Amino acid sequence: RTLHVSPNGKGDGSTRETPMSPRAAVAAARPGTMIRFGRGAYNACFEFTRENGGTYDEPVVVYGERNEDKSLG
Repeated sequence: RTLHVSPNGKGDGSTRETPMSPRAAVAAARPGTMIRFGRGAYNACFEFTRENGGTYDEPVVVYGERNEDKSLG
């Protein structure tokens, strides 16, 4: 499952057009989840727990799109 996020996301995260907040995505993550951070500036710190942190065989993958200037967040 893939969750899409943006700095000010308020959607359900199911598509790029309906991104959720980073905090909500981390809370909703389960083993095998990919969290895709859309372009933008993020200023936060999040922890994964045993329940949402993934496993060796099913990791949680955090992917960040590069901004137009090629920077990350």
